Amino acid sequence: MQNSETSPGYNESQGTTMSRDSQIIHYNEIRIPGLKSVAASEGRCFVCSSSKGRIRVKAQVRIDTWMKIGVYIPDKNRMCEHHTTEGYLNEDALKQVKVKSSTKMTSEEISKWFGLLTCEAKKTRKIIDFEPSSPFKSEDYELLLGVSRANFDSMMNFISGAVKTSENRSVRNALGMFLIKLRLNLSQKVIALLFGVKSQAVVST
Repeated sequence: MQNSETSPGYNESQGTTMSRDSQIIHYNEIRIPGLKSVAASEGRCFVCSSSKGRIRVKAQVRIDTWMKIGVYIPDKNRMCEHHTTEGYLNEDALKQVKVKSSTKMTSEEISKWFGLLTCEAKKTRKIIDFEPSSPFKSEDYELLLGVSRANFDSMMNFISGAVKTSENRSVRNALGMFLIKLRLNLSQKVIALLFGVKSQAVVST
């Protein structure tokens, strides 16, 4: 029996194999120039290279980082928890990451990544969003809520642990719903629409 590396259907330079019967090409790994990424690392934090106190990078961190700076984080990467603020990479961490100008991915990794981005794209869009990843500035907070971003963050620290994140809304947006109701006296139906929640009952919980 011939070794697959010496068979006519194997291209070592491209990292592919081809079955003579099915003629299906299996891509093991391909390099994608121009697709920025961080190095794949499970043994160390991909931000600071520390080997202590690491956690698995969550999908929301990978998506948020992609949306903010266009950098791909491999699925199994790990990081130090202190690099996050409210579940997302903080500004200092975003500045620390070492970015490569190309990415190596298997066909399976490409499929999973596009699947993850597709699921994110299908989510209900929020007209108003007070998540840390939101582009809202302090003046937007003052216009809609009557408080600055700094004051809003102080309120978040005060209610931390008393209010829980649900499937339909985060703690930040729950506080935002409450304050926007006080300031603008909008109906629960309108607030539900603005925050992209399915039921107006969520606004009152």
